[in-house]
Amino acid sequence: IDIAEICPWALASWAPSITSRVEEDGLTHFYLYFSNSGWGTGVITSTSPTGPWSDPLGESLLDGNTPGLNGCSSPFDPGVCIDDNGTGWLAFGGGDGGSRIVKLGDDMVSIDSDIVKIPSKFNFEASELNYENGTFIYTYSTDWQSRENWNRTDVPAPGTCSMGCMTSKTPLDPESWQFKGGFFLNAGDSGMDWCNNHTHLIEYKGTRYIIHHTLHIQERTKTKGGFRCMC
Repeated sequence: IDIAEICPWALASWAPSITSRVEEDGLTHFYLYFSNSGWGTGVITSTSPTGPWSDPLGESLLDGNTPGLNGCSSPFDPGVCIDDNGTGWLAFGGGDGGSRIVKLGDDMVSIDSDIVKIPSKFNFEASELNYENGTFIYTYSTDWQSRENWNRTDVPAPGTCSMGCMTSKTPLDPESWQFKGGFFLNAGDSGMDWCNNHTHLIEYKGTRYIIHHTLHIQERTKTKGGFRCMC
């Protein structure tokens, strides 16, 4: 998908998240959200995952100029889902400012709520959002800082640069989000090279999978540069 041609205003195209729904015209509409570098999040649309894709806005859906970010300096790494009512939701953000969530408009390319902070401890990047049986499942990559200040006894601190998980039934209420712990350790914990990660949870023919990153091709070819491959 040639983002440079479709969205000439974009700085980059990283970390996409896609969803789809059948709409009034009887067609399945696909909505793909992507990181416009660390500056923001863009969206493109199509009625086929292989295109042609189009740019409905001619600019970012949200970026550093969007009102209401409240300290989210990197509104990137989008994670999108659609709930049982057909309503779209978008999680995004990382770094010291933490992650955010917002309800999307009926058109899936506008914002229809305040931007609310998800209290994701040790947040680094890699926001992803799923919805299952009335529950929103937010996952993200934790950072590299020390866990010495972890003061909870009900759940262990997530591992270094691991994947953390939070859930909520009312996503626009920050206090409703519950940290469920780390669920996927860094490859470095298994003796491979350490690297940041980004996961996506899917179900295919009744089996659940995690799509994620490692550096194992880089390791095998004995090169350097941080070249992640999907696993």
